[in-house]
Amino acid sequence: MSKKPKGAKNHPPPNEKKREGEKESTNRHVYIEPGVKIDLVEDLKNQQQTSDTNRAARENSQLLWSKITTVLLFLTALFAGWQAHSSRTSADAAASAAKTAHDTLELTLAVNRPSVLVDQVWTKNTPDGGMDFGVLLRNGSEVPATSFVPNCKQFLNNQPMVGATAGAVDMSIPAKPIIFAAHAVDRVCGAIISKSTFTQIENGTLSLDVYVEASYDGPVRSYTYCAKEHYHPTEGGFVNLGTCDPSKPFPQ
Repeated sequence: MSKKPKGAKNHPPPNEKKREGEKESTNRHVYIEPGVKIDLVEDLKNQQQTSDTNRAARENSQLLWSKITTVLLFLTALFAGWQAHSSRTSADAAASAAKTAHDTLELTLAVNRPSVLVDQVWTKNTPDGGMDFGVLLRNGSEVPATSFVPNCKQFLNNQPMVGATAGAVDMSIPAKPIIFAAHAVDRVCGAIISKSTFTQIENGTLSLDVYVEASYDGPVRSYTYCAKEHYHPTEGGFVNLGTCDPSKPFPQ
């Protein structure tokens, strides 16, 4: 006769015990103390509001600095424009002052200067049928011309008058400078032309030119004068051909 195991008990398999433990853990309940509230939606809303507030603050700050920068740029441009206008005004004022000074100086020089010029070149016939001529200079201003030194150069067919000037009054280098006021100085230069020479001048075979020079001083500065006179047979006398340049060789 067989014997039953003594005190045999029902022992569940190990895996079954594990499953029972997990089931028990899953079925547990979380108990919340009274007065404690967990609201995830409210927390997310607060976080979003905080983020919006910070973003708005940053945007307002950027807008403020943009306005400040715009104002500073405007002020800089305004200052630059004022500087440019001020510079132009200063330049215009300087130019105007310079022009006024120049005009004043020119007026002073014009009022306080003598004006020497050829009044005429007179001619007359000599007893033997030749010609005598002389240059008459005058001062057209009431201001005296001092240190007056005349000089004349006479040419026949663009050749210096050598020999043909016999009897001419030579005042080209006076012993003393002539001082004169507003009146004429006669015969600062001239010549007596022989009959044969004068006949050739009259028929156009020879040409007679006289260059009249003068240097003189005024109260403010020194001056020079030069004029070309040409004998014209048709006119029966000398005609003025304009100014000449005493710094250049003659004839011109």
